[in-house]
Amino acid sequence: SDSGADSECRSAHLRGGRLRSEGVADIRRNSWPDCVGTSGRHGPEFARWAKVALGHYPSMGLAEARTRALDLAAEVRKGHDPIHEKHQAASAETFEVLSRRYIREHEIRTARAGKRSSSNKEAQRQLDADILPTLGRIRAEAVSRQQVVEAIADRGAYVASDRALGLIRAVFNWAVWTGKLDRNPTMGLKKRNAESPRQRVLTPDEIRFFWQATEETGGITPRFRAAFRIQILTGVRINEVIEAPRSELDFERKIWTIPAVRTKPKREHVLPLSPLAIAAFREAIALADAECRLRAQQKGEEFEASRWLFPSPTTSGPLSEKAASHALLRNRHHLIRAGITTSFCTHDLRRTFATQLGEMEIADELIERILNHAPRSVAGRHYNHARYQDPMRRALEAWAERLITIVDGDRERNVSPHQHVSNSE
Repeated sequence: SDSGADSECRSAHLRGGRLRSEGVADIRRNSWPDCVGTSGRHGPEFARWAKVALGHYPSMGLAEARTRALDLAAEVRKGHDPIHEKHQAASAETFEVLSRRYIREHEIRTARAGKRSSSNKEAQRQLDADILPTLGRIRAEAVSRQQVVEAIADRGAYVASDRALGLIRAVFNWAVWTGKLDRNPTMGLKKRNAESPRQRVLTPDEIRFFWQATEETGGITPRFRAAFRIQILTGVRINEVIEAPRSELDFERKIWTIPAVRTKPKREHVLPLSPLAIAAFREAIALADAECRLRAQQKGEEFEASRWLFPSPTTSGPLSEKAASHALLRNRHHLIRAGITTSFCTHDLRRTFATQLGEMEIADELIERILNHAPRSVAGRHYNHARYQDPMRRALEAWAERLITIVDGDRERNVSPHQHVSNSE
């Protein structure tokens, strides 16, 4: 045909379709498009014609183009839309886009009191540093098991590899659960289990050394002393202590009500308070008021009490969870001199609390209620909160008495749990 002209090659072997060669002058742009009917009704009279590129001429000849067109026509008769499927494939999400969507949704779900979880920050850091450089530009649906293996192998250390695999698996699990993908390429891949779960529990001597160390000057500051004592007396998570507003406390009824928005399981936690715990809370309030009064005097302003138990000196909010962790790290040498040679973190205080209650022969179910762990049974998820308040109070008060004996180092005064704690009403 003439340059710029269109010539159509009607094929006797392709019913309801036609092949057309576009402009033979510039053969680099020549292609074999197939015009395929995409209506739900059969027959050319009902078809909506649309072009689908089959290939480039002369690398694809007429015979090959005809075969490809027949295959596409068969797909249309089965209900497929090749144009839509091609566009869908072209716009498919890369693993980077998918993982960032996962992080955003997970961030919303795990945020407590509007604050971003530190675990999300670590996951984002791990994605950017360890995973996206390898998998980021690959279409999520096309990521293969071998590519995952190569991505985690690049991490070198077994612990880092296990963490990378765990995060990649979480992203793909979320994508499958939400219907974005049909498969998870990490299925069947096993971690090397290089990172064992923490089992650090402070011994009674270490509890005594730690308690006494918080009273010494030049070490842990008084406000963190109060925070750590509240944690070891109540067993709550450190962020629930550090970020607590005063309004959650009811000293008259001796309870602490942590709203669902601030707890990990997103469930309100009503915790009875022992006299020793109340004393630690009152100390925290007095320290906060003293600091706020001093800052007001320095600025020439009127004193106004903070709404937080542990107000931040630089913002209008509370201290951060990391501030408590850093307080332990900063005073590591001080704790070693006190007799604690093995390091521990704030969550180890919570684990120590649970272990001590177990040694007091308090029922596991009651310990789980005190820790606000998610009930494992259907009946447990709908339990009567009020029914457990008295047993929880007796358990916490017995633990406070036991803690006093541990700190005093008087083994003969150890309180028998059976004299104070009943595991049933």
